[in-house]
Amino acid sequence: MKATSSELLMRNFNEIFIELDPLKRAALLAESYTEDCLWIHPGGRIVGREGINRSGYRDSQTLPRIPLHGHG
Repeated sequence: MKATSSELLMRNFNEIFIELDPLKRAALLAESYTEDCLWIHPGGRIVGREGINRSGYRDSQTLPRIPLHGHG
């Protein structure tokens, strides 16, 4: 899937990172990211879709369920 950075950001917030099921999240990540992607965030770096998915699962288990809404 080719997307602009803005489209990818919106998909991250509206679909990928709110998905609680790790298998569904992995499928969504596979549509938008390469296997060897690099995710850089304030806490460090995550390598690959599998790493992002594991991180998302850990976050979903420890963070409160707060709905995210994009604007614009």
